[in-house]
Amino acid sequence: MRWASALSESSDLEIATSEMAQAVLAELGAAPDLVFVFVSPHHASSWSEIPNLLRAAFGDAVVIGGSGAGVVGEGHEVEQRTAIALFAGLLPGVQLFPFELGPPVDLPEEGDRAGWCARLAMPSDVETRGIVLFAEPFGGQAERLIDSIVSAFPEATLVGGV
Repeated sequence: MRWASALSESSDLEIATSEMAQAVLAELGAAPDLVFVFVSPHHASSWSEIPNLLRAAFGDAVVIGGSGAGVVGEGHEVEQRTAIALFAGLLPGVQLFPFELGPPVDLPEEGDRAGWCARLAMPSDVETRGIVLFAEPFGGQAERLIDSIVSAFPEATLVGGV
């Protein structure tokens, strides 16, 4: 596994993503398998363009991300200003099963691994070593969501944020 990160404070989203993609590709030497992207609200009018820009740069990479008032990348944080950050990884031999649960979320019961696997369209016999979760804090289900996932996949490390 190899990882690279990039940060841009450009107000032009196409320039920002192009600069960051070039930096990530130069550091990794290949297109990443997984890309996390974090964007300041200053790019809100263009958020819907970001996945397409990153897929154009990185091909079939799984793109996951969110927004925040503060964006962290390349060892520093940018707050209350325009910024976008990428964290990208080459993950040879790793199967990725990205998912999105929109409100309202009908969660499988705690401990129901088969229910989660069906919900996530992944085989139930896959070795699950890690789960990255970005939960929406205002719907009131984040704690229940986390408890359900942890009980269904006790062997996996759960990381992420709210």
